Amino acid sequence: MDSIRNDIYIIDNKCYKSDLVNYKFNSSGYQFYEVLRTRNGVLLFLDDHLDRLMDALPTPRIYYGLLRQAARENLLALVNANAMMEGNVKLLCRLESDTFALAAYYIPHNYPEAGLYQQGVHLSTFQVERPDPHLKQISVSTRIAENIQTRPELRTSYEVLLVDHHQCITEGSRSNFFLIGDQQLVTAPDSRVLMGITRKYVLQLAAQLQIPVVQRCIPLTELDRFQAAFICGTSPRVLPVNGIDAFRFDTQNGLLRRLMEAYSEALETYIRQHLVV
Repeated sequence: MDSIRNDIYIIDNKCYKSDLVNYKFNSSGYQFYEVLRTRNGVLLFLDDHLDRLMDALPTPRIYYGLLRQAARENLLALVNANAMMEGNVKLLCRLESDTFALAAYYIPHNYPEAGLYQQGVHLSTFQVERPDPHLKQISVSTRIAENIQTRPELRTSYEVLLVDHHQCITEGSRSNFFLIGDQQLVTAPDSRVLMGITRKYVLQLAAQLQIPVVQRCIPLTELDRFQAAFICGTSPRVLPVNGIDAFRFDTQNGLLRRLMEAYSEALETYIRQHLVV
């Protein structure tokens, strides 16, 4: 079950209101999900999120247009019903033969404090793998979170990096992961990670800035070869990493700072272009 912010949520494009304090939405009947961020009433990178959801769903393409439009309407209804409240929104999807069901609600978020974008955050590693990295499945995300919770030493880290059976880092439990070394970005191959929306824009910005990108598995034994690291995602945006386990990294790395600035500019441009006047 998910805790929801505010008391208005959406099920199949209808608004519902809970009178319960700390109301929890029963998400157990749903299979797939997306988490989007809202600012100034704008659902950030909405089409990108809908594209990813459509690509993940094992349903005939004849239903894609209808489902995509319904998902958009549910999300916009939620934002409007909650007076364009800012924060993170969760969209749930359930497939039943040739029909589907949707739900949407605001969830608690934990955005990094401003100082963390200067000093960076510490990460830990944990061996666990997603059976299909491209799918945002509720059951898989819940299992990974429960596994992490069994290790008290991981709870003090800002994020946990997932390590596969080859002892290679793939991605974060709730983010994508990059290393910086020799003036280039290194990240796990597309086939090994969730295709994060922020990651997509980081790769586009790297191309625009003529920053080389290498996609390859990153063995734990190679971490000492890199100067800087960062995670990216809906909540953290592009966030410097100051350490991974016992390894330390430079949070003021010039290439990292260029990417952070470029992403912030791209985000503000998107918001300006999609503001409802």
